[in-house]
Amino acid sequence: MAWACGISIIFVISSLSACSSQESPPPEEPSFEDLDAAEEADPLLEDITETVTSGANNDGEIIHPEDMKPWTLKAMVMTAKKPPEEELIRCRNEIFAITQETFNESGLLVAKEKIFADVNQNRIRYHWCFYFSMMVVDSKLKSDAMGKSIKERLSGFHKEMKALWILASTLDQAFQQERYFPYLRQRYIEISEMYFARRLNPIQDPLGSKAKPKAERPASEFE
Repeated sequence: MAWACGISIIFVISSLSACSSQESPPPEEPSFEDLDAAEEADPLLEDITETVTSGANNDGEIIHPEDMKPWTLKAMVMTAKKPPEEELIRCRNEIFAITQETFNESGLLVAKEKIFADVNQNRIRYHWCFYFSMMVVDSKLKSDAMGKSIKERLSGFHKEMKALWILASTLDQAFQQERYFPYLRQRYIEISEMYFARRLNPIQDPLGSKAKPKAERPASEFE
C-alpha cells in the first residue's frame, strides 16, 4: 500500500480513498518573499509577532508558536533569529529525500535512527527546519500549490506530513520532551478538517515511544 494512502492513521482514525503510489521529487521551495506575496496583509500580524517573539530564549534561537494558527507560525518564522533561508530549504529537502524511501513502520523507525545523531547535534537547525517546513505546507495549501484536485492535494499533503512526522518525533527524542509531535498532530487534525472536510480523532502516540510496532505493517496502518 502506498504510504500516501495511509499516513492519516499515524495521527488519527480515518479511511482514505486509494491514491497513487508514484513518488516524485519535492517541488522548488517558495522563498520568504513568495510566501509573503501569497497572503494578504493581516492587520493582526504585528500584535501576533510581538506576542510570539516576547517568549524567546535569551539567544532568541529556540522558540515555539503559542497557538495552532498558521499566521502565528508565520509571524514567528519570519521574525525570529534563525538559520538562513537557503539552509532551511536544504534541510527540508534532505528530510524529504530520506522519507521517500520509507514505506512501512519499521522503515519509519530506521529513518528516525538515521537522522537522530545529526538532529541531536544540530538542534537549532532542525528546530527551524521543522517550523519552516510547516509554514511551507500552510502556504502550499492556501495557494493550491499541492494540486487542484482533492486526490492530488491529499497525496501532496501526506508526503509533507510523512517528512514532518519523522522530523517532529526525532526532535522530541533529541530534546527529551513532547512538543513537536503534539503540535504536528493537532495541526494535521485541523488542516484535515479545514481543507479536506475530514473530522479526525487522535489515537496514536509517536511511533516507537511505547509499544513496539509490527515491523512489516504499512507505514500508517494502525489498529
